[in-house]
Amino acid sequence: VHAVQSDRLLENTHTTTVTPNTEEYARVVVWNETSNEVVDVLNVQTDYLFWSDNGNNDDVSLSQNLTIAGTGFDVDNPGAMAHSYEVSVLEPDSELADDHTYAVQNTSDGNFTSGVDTVAFDAQNNLTYEGTQDRYEDSQAVHTDVTNEHGDFELLNLYTEVPGEDERSDQGRDYVVIAGNGNPELSYANARGYDNLTVYPDSQANSGDEQYEADLSVQQREVTITADTVNVSAGGTPDVSEIVEFDEQGQDQTDDTFQQVSRDGTVDVIRVDTNSSDFDEDVASDVTVELADDFDGQFLDVVLDGDLNADSSLLLDNDQENTTIDISTDENGTAYVLLQTEDNTSTLNTQKIASIDNGALFQDEDRSNVTFSGVLTFESGSISGDISNDDELLPNTFVWTAEFELADGDTAFTINPNFTASPIDSFDDLSNDSAVANEQVSNLVFDFVVNDTSTTPETTVEEFQVTGEELKEFDMADNVTAVSTSSDESFNLLRSQAEHENGDYSMDRVPATDEDGVDYRRLAAVQYGSADTGNGSTAEPVRTGFTVEGNVVIVGAQPLQSDFEVSNLTPQTATVNESEEFDVSVDVENVGDLTDTQDIELEIVNDSTGTVVVSENQSVNLGSGASDTVTFENVSVSDAGDYTHTVSSDNDSVSGSLTVQESDDPWYEPYTNDNDVATLDGVLDAIDDYEDPDEEIAGLPDDLSQLDAVLLLIDSYESDTSMDQLTS
Repeated sequence: VHAVQSDRLLENTHTTTVTPNTEEYARVVVWNETSNEVVDVLNVQTDYLFWSDNGNNDDVSLSQNLTIAGTGFDVDNPGAMAHSYEVSVLEPDSELADDHTYAVQNTSDGNFTSGVDTVAFDAQNNLTYEGTQDRYEDSQAVHTDVTNEHGDFELLNLYTEVPGEDERSDQGRDYVVIAGNGNPELSYANARGYDNLTVYPDSQANSGDEQYEADLSVQQREVTITADTVNVSAGGTPDVSEIVEFDEQGQDQTDDTFQQVSRDGTVDVIRVDTNSSDFDEDVASDVTVELADDFDGQFLDVVLDGDLNADSSLLLDNDQENTTIDISTDENGTAYVLLQTEDNTSTLNTQKIASIDNGALFQDEDRSNVTFSGVLTFESGSISGDISNDDELLPNTFVWTAEFELADGDTAFTINPNFTASPIDSFDDLSNDSAVANEQVSNLVFDFVVNDTSTTPETTVEEFQVTGEELKEFDMADNVTAVSTSSDESFNLLRSQAEHENGDYSMDRVPATDEDGVDYRRLAAVQYGSADTGNGSTAEPVRTGFTVEGNVVIVGAQPLQSDFEVSNLTPQTATVNESEEFDVSVDVENVGDLTDTQDIELEIVNDSTGTVVVSENQSVNLGSGASDTVTFENVSVSDAGDYTHTVSSDNDSVSGSLTVQESDDPWYEPYTNDNDVATLDGVLDAIDDYEDPDEEIAGLPDDLSQLDAVLLLIDSYESDTSMDQLTS
């Protein structure tokens, strides 16, 4: 048996209205809000309570339905008036999966296959037997008991008033006593495994006979636990599991470490904890939270877990000395106050102050330092331009925004390579193979520095490291504290050769502002292979939605090119028979300064007709100064005549002469055995040559067709007769 406070039960309760003259089935389920489907059906005997409380509700009846699987209980309202009933689950929905919640389903079909009305609801508290044991584990109150052999139980020292609300001390506190939960051998007997009662202090015991019917013994507590300490810290996020406390209880208030909050319209979460040091117990209390200085912002009129007091004074006017809010922490002594900052470029150091005053003996104050940082809000513009030697485009390069600043502000950004932290030691290590160099640039580490230009010399406000790959799609708001979260999600601050193959580049999204724009003082570029560097700048500040030219000149650099020379053609001159196979090879050397891949092509051309009778190619990748031998194997020409064979690259070619003479062998020689009789394999090869549009049976007399040749070979194979006899 265990007792839970009625107000906590109501936080796990859903009310359903039943129309007149209605008979329907009802159940409670676990509901997937993403897929809109039932995940599980709760057991009406063990998992929830249900009841109807409509005053004179004789016409409404509720009863467990144990005959139809998947059903909870039957609802019968034969009268002419609408009534309602309630269901209360015992476990909180926080124990369910993230996209799951509880829901009540109603239908006239006991199998819940049609006409199902589903209404989801929340459950905040753990009201199980074990949850109640845990809740009051360190308390004098005994909210759980196991019956003796006579079925008797005792629940002792139940709280009879709400802490901090003394005016209710003579009204008692409402409880629901539940029997059976926690014992797997028991279940609720048709929704009667619970009872509602009000528990009064001993001095008022005679005014409430219900407590005697439940055999309860209640004692007045002599001491009211009152909070006497308060702690204020930085919440970071309303999710309690992710709270990172900024300071601990009793931290030195002169600590010069300040929690930083960007002034970009987002919310600073302030955590407030109240505690009784005498009992070492977290307890609810009224708290005043304020800022020590004027502030351009506002407390939101909501408090998480705790309450916003009705008489709270929200002093949001900058003319006021303080910004103040009055709250109450919850029964666990915790509240989260939400302070919304404003979009403001000025920075303010101040203190968040939390204080409690529960009389002369119970006063405390705690402070936490905070810096509300001025923020910059960027939108996007574009930069496009050429990377050249001021005469020719330089395609094998990369470019980045090395220095830029607000044209009308005091904040500048520099991005410079850090070779100590990078995989390469200098730009000299960049490969002249563009694919390799692009990967090296992606892995290059840069120092990203934010400077305050209003000081002399400039003051570094923020510094961190970022890779080249990250600079291609860089989230300023996520990485730079001084940049508002309302800025565009990502910006292009680097482009490698992979994004501008021809030497002209475009950064489609760079930081920009509406009015004076962003001045890109230095655009830096580096050529692969040579490590030559150059600089440029935008022609004017970049404003929102506009494209500005930003050319970069690398003085003295020359376009990197590959140059594949071909030589040593073999054979240079050759004589072969018709359809005789032979090899052609050449030496290929890249005498250029750029690693490249080219197709090396072989062509054989009939000198009389100009017809290309053979065309083959092989792909070769060569670094600067590298060479290789390329061989075309098993090349053949079917018709006699004079030919020219040429092997060429994109940059060079070499040619030779080829004479193809009529073959002394009969045309059927490839398809027969030593006795000139066609073999099975020979017949099949001949058929393939006949059917393949790119092949033919070579060397046939003019009066013999391809088909007739195949038929003769078949005849030779089947009759075991030599082809010489069949063709003579």
